[in-house]
Amino acid sequence: MISNEHVFKHTLSRGPSPFLARTLYSPAVEWYWKCLVAPLALRCAAAIAAIMSVLVIWSEVIQTVEWFK
Repeated sequence: MISNEHVFKHTLSRGPSPFLARTLYSPAVEWYWKCLVAPLALRCAAAIAAIMSVLVIWSEVIQTVEWFK
C-alpha cells in the first residue's frame, strides 16, 4: 500500500468532526495508521496469539504426561 501523497482518501463522505479530532487524526496520520502501523500491529498480535496457543497445547501435553507417570 504505497501512496505518494500519504493522505487517506475516504470513498464515502464523512460528517463534520470536532476540531481536536481533525487536528490529531489528520488524513496523513490516518494513512500512516491504516497503511503502515495497523497491518504490522495485527501481524504481531497474530504471532503472539499463535505462540500462546502453542504454549497452552504444550502445557496440556506435559500435564497429561506427568499425570500418567
